Amino acid sequence: MSLFAIFIGIYLSVFFPNMPYVSNVLPNLIDLLKTLGENGMIGLITLVILIGQYFLAYNLFNFFKKSRDNLQSA
Repeated sequence: MSLFAIFIGIYLSVFFPNMPYVSNVLPNLIDLLKTLGENGMIGLITLVILIGQYFLAYNLFNFFKKSRDNLQSA
């Protein structure tokens, strides 16, 4: 959900650059990535955790969906 909100914020800041609270989404995201890049190994670990949470949530969703489908078909 937060990844979707970031994408929407970036699109809104491109098409409506004078909106309050939306115009600084992209610069803040770039600053976050720059900060993670400057911190070396800790930044890499943090980036892996941030990306890994979406991977984990997707795989858990598929696992529980298959389990539910197996229980309903039995």
